[in-house]
Amino acid sequence: MTDFRLDKTEFTDKYVLAGHIYLYKFVAYNAAGKAVYVSPPVKVSIVAADNVIVLQLDSTDALINGKAHQLNVAPFLLDGRTMVPLRFVSEALGAEVEWDGDKQKITLLLGDQTMILHVDSSEAIVDGKTIFMDVPATIVNGSTVVPIRFVGENFRQEITFDDATKTITIKGGGTENPSQSGADEEQAYGEDESEYEADAHLAYFLGEWSMWVPGTGLVSADGSGRYVNGVDGGTLYIYEDGTFEHYNGSKKTTDGEWTIREQSGTLELTGYKWGWDWIVSQTDDGIKVSSYGVYETGSRAE
Repeated sequence: MTDFRLDKTEFTDKYVLAGHIYLYKFVAYNAAGKAVYVSPPVKVSIVAADNVIVLQLDSTDALINGKAHQLNVAPFLLDGRTMVPLRFVSEALGAEVEWDGDKQKITLLLGDQTMILHVDSSEAIVDGKTIFMDVPATIVNGSTVVPIRFVGENFRQEITFDDATKTITIKGGGTENPSQSGADEEQAYGEDESEYEADAHLAYFLGEWSMWVPGTGLVSADGSGRYVNGVDGGTLYIYEDGTFEHYNGSKKTTDGEWTIREQSGTLELTGYKWGWDWIVSQTDDGIKVSSYGVYETGSRAE
């Protein structure tokens, strides 16, 4: 997190990357240098222009908009499926890639989309919905590779092949509605098991929670640092009827509906704050309510 002073009515942030989401807070100071107003976070999504990626089977040579790049692992065929390096293609399309080595988990963030994959698993979670890939994500020479179909359907790209040259071209303009491949497989879990898991998670979240907005360290442009103290986050009520309310003291600040996300065992609060949907997850000593990197913690109200 970085803070900097604005002394003009217009500002252009030149240090942003396509496919990323940035949060800005504005703080107003009086003549004595005391903060008198702090705005809610302002969410800004940086959208990349359509890139054209050209790959070739069994070759580490690649092109992005005509510019040459070298791959760590060449695209190849596996059980009749074309496998491509996930990080290279994702970043070329403007996505942010996060790797959790302990859990062998890859998280892709592209605009408002979130995709989660695990190595050696054919299951992926795209915006909270489980889909199934033709073959599992796997690691080859230190790079994670996935079926190119996953890229085309979930990054909404158009994929073309040239059999004569074994060339693969990836460009924008794919389907607006990613295929729900694996929908039938998802039903195989069975209604009874899903209902049991939902009930188990739900019982934990219901009730009254005392919320807290943690403090944070800020680094100024000159390298100096300071700490901003945490503040009381009010009270969150999660009801069994599928609704929630939030209060600051005796004043209700928001209300809405929640849904349970069975695969992750979390709740989604629709429009909890600032018009965003927030995710409620279980922690060792309470709950965490988060959205786009901003979070609050909650403890069971006494």
